[in-house]
Amino acid sequence: MKRFTCFLLVLLLAACPGCRDAGPDGDQDKAVLQKIDLFLKDAGTIFEKVESSIKGDLKTAKQNLDSMRKNLESGAAREAQEKAYVTRKKVAELNALLKQLEEMEKAVNLIPTRGSSRIDQTIAAAQHYFAKSTSVLEDLIALFTFRLDVDALMESVDSFDTDSYTDLGLMSTDLYNLVDETFDKVKALACPVFMQPTYAKYLELGESLKAATESLITVVQLLSEGIADHLRLDAIFNTLDRVFIQDLKFRIRLTEETVFQHERILERLRTGLFLLHDELKSNIRLLLASPEDGKAAVQNSDWTEYSYLRAEKKVTVNFKHPEAVYPSLYPSVDSLVILTATVEGEDTDILLKVEIPGFTQTYEQKLTLTEQITTFYIKPPPLTGELNLSSSKDAQIVVSLTDLESGRCYAQESIPIKLMSQYDFILWEDEFGSSNLDNAMAWLTPESNGILDLKRKAITWLNEATDGQFNSFQGYQLCALFGPEEYYMNVLYQVLGIQGAMSDMGVRYNMGAFSMTQGLHQRVLLPDDVLLSRSGVCIETALVMASALLSADMHVMLVFPPGHAQVAVETWWNTGEYFLIETTVLPFNQGDDPDRVIGYLSPEEWAEYLVDPWGDGSGPCYVVDCEFATKLGLLPLNR
Repeated sequence: MKRFTCFLLVLLLAACPGCRDAGPDGDQDKAVLQKIDLFLKDAGTIFEKVESSIKGDLKTAKQNLDSMRKNLESGAAREAQEKAYVTRKKVAELNALLKQLEEMEKAVNLIPTRGSSRIDQTIAAAQHYFAKSTSVLEDLIALFTFRLDVDALMESVDSFDTDSYTDLGLMSTDLYNLVDETFDKVKALACPVFMQPTYAKYLELGESLKAATESLITVVQLLSEGIADHLRLDAIFNTLDRVFIQDLKFRIRLTEETVFQHERILERLRTGLFLLHDELKSNIRLLLASPEDGKAAVQNSDWTEYSYLRAEKKVTVNFKHPEAVYPSLYPSVDSLVILTATVEGEDTDILLKVEIPGFTQTYEQKLTLTEQITTFYIKPPPLTGELNLSSSKDAQIVVSLTDLESGRCYAQESIPIKLMSQYDFILWEDEFGSSNLDNAMAWLTPESNGILDLKRKAITWLNEATDGQFNSFQGYQLCALFGPEEYYMNVLYQVLGIQGAMSDMGVRYNMGAFSMTQGLHQRVLLPDDVLLSRSGVCIETALVMASALLSADMHVMLVFPPGHAQVAVETWWNTGEYFLIETTVLPFNQGDDPDRVIGYLSPEEWAEYLVDPWGDGSGPCYVVDCEFATKLGLLPLNR
């Protein structure tokens, strides 16, 4: 501190014309240069520590990435653990170093011009150096603080011990409240601007986790009433597994971004600050060795021009995109294009445009690029109206980035992709979105014209079957034919009406197989197209039935035994009891045995069926609760 105070006195004397008799101009200039040189030495020591720290952090972060990726591949999403490499102590140490740099920056900024071009250039370069130095360290501290704050808040969720509870109701309520409170606090955190787009995506997972936990509370309430709802419980655990996988994927993204940011800070140090540091040291040596205030150095061929003065604004952009786009799965994906960008120099506002001509609208957004890497998740909305998506075709993602101030175009690309048909279905896991059997809900169309027509025909079928006593499709409402004690018969008859109407419309079962194999490309018709083509494989007729029942606000499940697809419908709201529906029984006419289409399974029978539906050990059922369609964003493209 004494050394710093003495330097301020030197600066004040240098700034005061009436005080220049304290010594010759050359002595004052040399004092200024020597002090800058000393500050550069101290700053160099600081950044040696920072560089060493970042290298160690990178090593641990990459180990975390390897571990999390292995957990994702093995399906052990819930067991993912990260080694801590950022501590409050480290942040405190960095803040102390930042304070030292800020004091140096303040002192250097007080230096007046000296009237010698080379010395004045050196003073300006030193001011630029320390401004950039504090900026780099501020970004590193913001990154560390953010990760510490997020990890501290999420620790309570990650460490929530379900096994410690004997009361399932208390456990589910505590978990819901914990998730709700935690994500509210997480949303309020100060996130570095360069991490905000990825962080916003991560926060969306909180809503999915809350939705699944809310349904778990419903199951527990039913259990307290002596009702074992095995289907809903299976569907909830499937949804939770999906959320845990998505959570791990986004934690991988956050850790990847942390690695990118570390590497970018190292790049800023090595290509910017370290270079300018060496240039300053070299020129100060020349100036101090030259007589007459460094005037001889002006002619010296060893003088180094400061590189930052010659540097032009440089925007670096990278794109990630899928090789194929599946229109019906498009609502469920996170993004169409993942863009990473950074700028050398001052923050820059750009206009980004992205579209797939013939499929999406033009997406336009103003983005601010900084010296750190920012990741943007771009998903243009699909075009409205009738789209020609009946067959796959070659298409292009058109991307452009333009500087809003200068009009300069930094990128203009047409990226070839395959635009699949609206019927194409695939199971996959990648960085653009999670896709599994839950995504079959994207094919549900309860409000389509075809389903409305099917319901009208179902009413006609029921009217004929009951001599006019059942003449509406009313969902969970009693009709005149059945009293309160036979409430379940209302649902049974409506199911038979839909199956009979499908049969009367000429729909027949196509023996084609449906597979749940990961990555297998399949073609699944939408319900209206099944009715028009009068043919459907098991998943297609199941989706027709489920869509019709959903249109009457019934609680519907899709049930996937190995190699097959069926439907389950709750006998009434929150009874926890279900009918199993076999939609491949086509044709189905008046007078045919209804037990071939629909049957009641007791909770015990459901428990057994879900574990081994074919009784041969070939595997369990996968249950999808259609109630989650909206909560998970799995809506049809045309809805």
